[in-house]
Parts: sequence; C-alpha cells; structure tokens
Amino acid sequence: MHYTTYSQAYEQFKNINMQNYTEAFASKHPRSIYVNTYEQIDSLASLKKKSEAIALVKCLKQAQYDNVISSQLQVEKVFQGHLPRLIDMYESCQINAMQKNMTMYGPHTPMKKGDSYLVCLKKSQYHHGFYHMVNTVLAVYPIKKLKKKTFPGGEEVVTKRENLEYDMLDVKYVDPHVNNRKYRKAMNDYPKFRRALFKQYGLAGERS
Repeated sequence: MHYTTYSQAYEQFKNINMQNYTEAFASKHPRSIYVNTYEQIDSLASLKKKSEAIALVKCLKQAQYDNVISSQLQVEKVFQGHLPRLIDMYESCQINAMQKNMTMYGPHTPMKKGDSYLVCLKKSQYHHGFYHMVNTVLAVYPIKKLKKKTFPGGEEVVTKRENLEYDMLDVKYVDPHVNNRKYRKAMNDYPKFRRALFKQYGLAGERS
C-alpha cells in the first residue's frame, strides 16, 4: 500500500472537483476505490441494523493512502457494537496530487481536526484496523452546528477554502446516470436522522 503524507498531498491541491462526485450515487458504479460496500439506507432502523458500530468520536488528524484520505479518530463513547480507543476511517473523497484537486464521492468534506462527530461505521474489507462510513450521506453527523453549501449544478468546482469552511457540499445533480431520487431522499432524511440519533444518545448538538 503506497503511503503519501496528507500534508504533502493537501498542499498541492487548489480546488475540489465535483464532477466525479456523481459516482457516489450512480446506479452501476462502485462508490469509491476502497469503500465500495456502502449500504443503501431507507430508514433510521436500517441505518442502525447495517452499522457494525455507532460511536461518538473526535478527529485527531488526517492521513493519505493511495490518494484516499483517512481520518484518525479518538473513540469517546460507543453506543452500538465494539471499537478500540483509536480507529482510522476512510473519508469518501481523495486527493489527486497530480491533478491538483480533490475528488468527492459524497457530500461530506473531510472531518475537521478537533471536531466531534457521531459516526455509523463498518469494518473495511481491505485493510485491517480501518473503518468506513456505512453510507455516503447518512453516516457522519457533526456535533457542532452543521455548515452546508448547496450548488445548482452537478459539475461544480469549489475552492480549498470552501472545503475548510463547510461540513457538507450538496450538489444538485444533472448527470442522467445518477439516481437522483435516492440521493435526494438521503439528503432529506439527514436532518431527521440527526435529530433522532442525538435525542436517543443524549447528544446536545447545535441546531443545523
């Protein structure tokens, strides 16, 4: 497995390429290089059932493996399943150092260092000790107030500053190969799931 430091790759890219973002919800395309086992979630009950672990975590730092970004997380409280104190989670995005951009495979920007999140995870089938989000939309919930930006088209390019400023980038798909109905349902379910999970687990998150 080729390793490149996150800082080396991060400093080279200037923009986020949203064109390949559509692959996350394409009907016949694997959703990412290492995390093509994302589950389709139709209800809050199915989210819990398909999650091997649900936990409150704090982001410590990022790393870069074969262009795929991973976040090192400190597990603060486990609500479902079992997790060690420290885990690595693949983000649904990658930095393309040669192209000087970052490609998104879901609406969530990489976790912010020092921030806490409620996460719904599965073990990676590829690398021991790594986890991935169980769904590209419905598996990561910032504890702080969610900052989201919506784009009207499906092939937007955003800046590194916007990546740092926002937690979620919502693209209005125009690609005919994308299952927009499934994506919009997931995005509409997101705030409802967030409120229900925070209430169940006693998390005092700020209103989005």
